Amino acid sequence: LRAASTIYILIAFAGCGGYDTKSVETANWVGERTYPSNQTRPWSWEGSSQKILNWTPESDPDADYNRGTVPLKARFTNPAYWANDNARDEGRVAVTTPWYVSEDPNSFVSYGADYFDMFTYTYWQYLDVFMVFNNWNSAMSAELFDVAHRNGVEVYNLIMNPPAGEVEILVQQDDQGRFPGADKLIEIAEFYGFDGWFFNLEAPGTTALARQLRDFFIYFNKKGNARNVRAMMYDSWTEAGDVDYQNELNERNDWYFHHEDRAAAHEYYLNYWYDQKRLADSRDLALSYGRDPYDVFAGFETWFHYWKSGGDLKYPVWDIFPTDRPYLLSLACFQMNGARDVASDNADYYIREGQFISGMNNDPTNTSTGHEWQGLAHYYPARSVINSVPFVTNFNTGHGHLYAVDGDVRMRKDWYNRGIQDILPTWRWIVVSEGSTLKPEFAWTDAFYGGSSLRVSGRLESDNLIKLFMTHLPVTTESSFVVAFKSGRTEEPTHMNVSLSFEDEPDEWVHLDVGSSDTPEWNTRRLDLSGFAGRTIGAFGLFFDGAAQDQSYEMKIGRMGVIDGAANVPSPPTDLVVENKVEDRTGVASLRLKWTASPSDVQYYNIYRRDADGGLTYLGGTTLTAHFVPSCERNGEESTTTVAVEAVSYEFGYSSHAVAEFTWEN
Repeated sequence: LRAASTIYILIAFAGCGGYDTKSVETANWVGERTYPSNQTRPWSWEGSSQKILNWTPESDPDADYNRGTVPLKARFTNPAYWANDNARDEGRVAVTTPWYVSEDPNSFVSYGADYFDMFTYTYWQYLDVFMVFNNWNSAMSAELFDVAHRNGVEVYNLIMNPPAGEVEILVQQDDQGRFPGADKLIEIAEFYGFDGWFFNLEAPGTTALARQLRDFFIYFNKKGNARNVRAMMYDSWTEAGDVDYQNELNERNDWYFHHEDRAAAHEYYLNYWYDQKRLADSRDLALSYGRDPYDVFAGFETWFHYWKSGGDLKYPVWDIFPTDRPYLLSLACFQMNGARDVASDNADYYIREGQFISGMNNDPTNTSTGHEWQGLAHYYPARSVINSVPFVTNFNTGHGHLYAVDGDVRMRKDWYNRGIQDILPTWRWIVVSEGSTLKPEFAWTDAFYGGSSLRVSGRLESDNLIKLFMTHLPVTTESSFVVAFKSGRTEEPTHMNVSLSFEDEPDEWVHLDVGSSDTPEWNTRRLDLSGFAGRTIGAFGLFFDGAAQDQSYEMKIGRMGVIDGAANVPSPPTDLVVENKVEDRTGVASLRLKWTASPSDVQYYNIYRRDADGGLTYLGGTTLTAHFVPSCERNGEESTTTVAVEAVSYEFGYSSHAVAEFTWEN
């Protein structure tokens, strides 16, 4: 695959005129790092072929910080709520993109850090597979595994540009016919909690090695099927081991996908220089083998042929989506991080990424444009994982300039932590109005919980319905809708309603008035849903009453969701220990913390320091039972500091704290 040079990642171009075989062959494939003096920070495991063969759970000293814990959520889509008439639920969508974790390209850290400007992907509802693409081999990021799985998206790790000698070590076969490298890759995926491997081989091999790789995939397919781990091969090697991009599945590369009535790689990723005939021929060849043609992904190189070109495409991606017959293949978008890299700031990044997904109008119902790319939402319907109660979202995008808990700001500094990103709106943005329309957007200046909220602003002179989430939420006599909002006004009507659509009447929206604001700060409401017991909420959003006639309306929404009964209060975690501490500079320490999990069903854990006045300062959050705190500040001349960990339920109930102390040395 071809990658662009950014301030974070430097990868030799491949698959184009800029491809340099020597630079690939001599690249530091293993990604050996020079670690900083602060050894407290846990690092993502990675390794050479021999390191993969020798891997055991004990060989990763930071394993407890690197393992994903969120299981892959089941997804659904409901045609009654599809936003775009052109969209069809055919094929799959993958992205292949760097998963930035630090401003230092050699610092693949485990779970979050202390800065805001980070690639925080948020459009999971249109993806099926997220494939990591960094310039080192195998990157274990629990942060990625957790947020992707929370949204029902599989994660594939990377075998990136190994020289032929490394490939030979990885795909060797033992005297019992086994492929130890395949067994280890499957074991590694199971242990860390991801779903497959993407093989990007762009250094030339030999015919003998190509044959060995084919047999390796056949073995991997059988073993992987039994353990839900998959392998995908990129269209780089021919069956002679040459690097020669075919841009289709044909007789020169098909044995990596299927050979003599046996499936090889689970999926195949075509290079970008195709036309509709090559796409159709690839589909026909896959079908002739009895394989699903949607296991073949047509690549869409978005860096130069979308982000850098202003939306115009060099190759006919639209040929994947004929209107007179089924979609030919699945789609794989390379370098979705381009939105961030060409954006002027964070707000611009969200707009640009939204245009790629929802179309140039940032509205999945209206993808009309003069550009050649009409947006993923033009071709594919959104999917949802919101199929059980409780469901609560705080519109937390996974980064911010502050961190709040139920309206109480407990940290004021930049941060990112994508592992605790909320499930975000299914549609961005659908605003229905016969007059002036309000503008919904994320805001990072205020939050009810986390680092962001939903802000709705503009001229409220006509009724506005903002459709937000596709759901499948059964209502009982115990059900209620929870909402937190902030208008900045006191004892004035909000003109805001929670709006519900039920699956038995999907075109009807029922509005529940949240009433007047009690305070200019955050207000909370719990709206009784028992009158709808027995029905199923198929979608929900917000309705704003045009009778307000307000030319400068603004409302922040910090929580929405459906719960049954009272919020569950989980049992606390136990046995909190400070595993290691390093005083990096006067009055600041980095910490490794570990604890025993709560026995309750826990969404994640919040970590705090206890302040001298009895308050709490937020230090981080994680789904794991281990966490690295990059900076814990000393209060004055205190000799000891207390850290605390609480469990958080899915309704945002909070346990009591597990606590531990550490002593300052300087």
